[in-house]
Amino acid sequence: MAVFFCPVTVSIKRAMAGGPPIAWEPELGTQIAIVHRDGGDEVRGFSGAACMACHSMNAFNEGDRIVVGVCSQQAGGVSAHGRPGE
Repeated sequence: MAVFFCPVTVSIKRAMAGGPPIAWEPELGTQIAIVHRDGGDEVRGFSGAACMACHSMNAFNEGDRIVVGVCSQQAGGVSAHGRPGE
């Protein structure tokens, strides 16, 4: 199983200062956690370029590699500075 942590943040402090409460912060990158399909305690973590991952569709091993099919887009919305698509 793959779990994606995309660089979208929520900040009440930012909203109270007049900024967007939910913001796209691509400098944080995307983190991916891989959990073995048979359970167990091992979680493998990976970092990647910023993207908004919507749905993972398939995952399989190819030798030592883990291949994950995912529906994603490059930008996730309004930046922390209030500009769309950054």
